[in-house]
Amino acid sequence: MKSTGALIVIAAMLMTPIAIVLSGTVGAAHSATISVTPGKVRGGETVILSFTVTNDGTSAHDIIKVKITVPSGWGQPAALAAIPKDNRVRTVGGGDNEKVVLPAGTSLILVENENIFLAENTVVIVKENKWIFYPTNNGQTKLQEDIEVWIAAPGGVYTENVKDENFTVVNATPFQIGSGREIILDQDVLAIWVDPANNIVKLPENIWVRLTDNYEADLEDNNVAPGKDLTVRVLDNRVRLKTNRPRNSMNWSMVTGDDLQLTDNEIVIPAGTKVQLTASGGSARVKVLDNTRVIKAKDTCVDVSTATPENVPKGWSATIGTIDTTYIEWTGGSIAPGASEVFKFAVVSATTSADYTFRVTTTDAVNLPREWTTKVTVDSTPPVLSLEVSKSWVGGSENVTITVKGSEPFTFDNVEIFENGMEPRLLSLTPNEDNTEWTGVYTTENTDYWENDGYITVRVNRARDELGNENTLAVFADKIFVDRRKP
Repeated sequence: MKSTGALIVIAAMLMTPIAIVLSGTVGAAHSATISVTPGKVRGGETVILSFTVTNDGTSAHDIIKVKITVPSGWGQPAALAAIPKDNRVRTVGGGDNEKVVLPAGTSLILVENENIFLAENTVVIVKENKWIFYPTNNGQTKLQEDIEVWIAAPGGVYTENVKDENFTVVNATPFQIGSGREIILDQDVLAIWVDPANNIVKLPENIWVRLTDNYEADLEDNNVAPGKDLTVRVLDNRVRLKTNRPRNSMNWSMVTGDDLQLTDNEIVIPAGTKVQLTASGGSARVKVLDNTRVIKAKDTCVDVSTATPENVPKGWSATIGTIDTTYIEWTGGSIAPGASEVFKFAVVSATTSADYTFRVTTTDAVNLPREWTTKVTVDSTPPVLSLEVSKSWVGGSENVTITVKGSEPFTFDNVEIFENGMEPRLLSLTPNEDNTEWTGVYTTENTDYWENDGYITVRVNRARDELGNENTLAVFADKIFVDRRKP
């Protein structure tokens, strides 16, 4: 009996430290590392923020809940849906939701009789064996080769009606396909849930889709190009010779720039030539074929009830809170010690430039929460520009180095130079390593007219920073004076 009691005591002693170890493990707080991208965003825009949560592994427990509280001044967060390529979605009603965008180069077919408009100086072809009238010699001659000519009718010329011809779009243009139309995603898509109950998501960026039917609609931008060489008759026969000294039956020496007149008004519009379709209603009726690759525009909505959207991140469910604070919270998944998960959501950024603090609360499997913070910078300020010149007083035909400096890295559309009373000239500039300075050399005009003397105006058009904050126009009008007047 004594030996039995001793065994019980020994067993109790062995169990005691084990119980202490387990108790310590259960109570240990987990540790997490938080990072966010992008760290800087433009103000007042819908952005997608990605928070990476890493369970550092100092606890034996998984993280099973992640809550991100949005700072004051920001909009309400929205959960995202990942929709894989080749899923089918449907358009929804209302405005641009019912449209796709035909990118430049999209093929289409003209389905109604329409005229084609050719702008003055458009290059077309007159074929071999055609008769032309040559006003210089007041007679006709027969062409013995194809020639290129410019349309010479002032203001341009129209053709007779054409139909069922193939064209391509010159400029990206919206195209109406209607509501409830099925389209196929041609890329993986990350979309914003706007009405989960009705399976409606919004697209945060332009995406590629494919049509699933032939569609007829009015073309909103009538600038097109023939898909192949197109033979037409024009309503004005005046052209100007581009091909120099073409062979002809009269052996006349016709040179580039000579005026000609067509005798049967027939020309060939080369494939790819920019023309305009015309219609009495203002827009030409065209057909776009099944399986054509088009664009579904940013900020339009689609119905994903026929698709298989996935939660982001996969395996987690998001809820939105707006009562005391604005937050988004994910549950249903887990982050093991040493593992990471990326939590993405959409939100409209604050409009005021500042650093904003996001609070991230992680809760582990034993319901112990911990809070972390990270910052996102809002930048709503366009670059501030200044101008430096190597000389402030110059004569004609003189070089001056011009440097445009920015308060931050920037790019721009172009830089124009205006001398007094002269047409503007574009200045070519080269950036430094971080794009905060752009430098070019300008040579002043060589002219003897004193009325062209005076200050040069330098105009920087649409300077913008990496986020797209735009300084629409920066004008510097008092940095360089041109003086060609001799004493």
